[in-house]
Amino acid sequence: MFSNGTVRLEILAEELENSGDYAGAEKYLRQVVSIKKNIFGPRHEELIDNLYNLSLLCWAQDEYTEAQILLEEALDISCEAHGSFSQESRDIRQALAQLYEETEIEEPIDMAVNA
Repeated sequence: MFSNGTVRLEILAEELENSGDYAGAEKYLRQVVSIKKNIFGPRHEELIDNLYNLSLLCWAQDEYTEAQILLEEALDISCEAHGSFSQESRDIRQALAQLYEETEIEEPIDMAVNA
């Protein structure tokens, strides 16, 4: 029941995103994240892709601070679950670096040192 319901929400979010309705897609993806956090806990690896995708939706809507927060959350979970040097962690770190480069958001000192 759980996975079927969240999968449907994820598909709906993807369809809305593909049609250009980023706000609608964000609404459904936030529901997926909320459901998964309630089921798995707030730091479960099941959240990584959804947090990453949600950050991209926020980024597309010029919600840069929210995108940063979501990417950092996804990175923390990914590093904890798969290690700092996993491909997934590197991809998220690269997205964060791109966000800092393309926006006015300041890169945290610890990220600049650890890059």
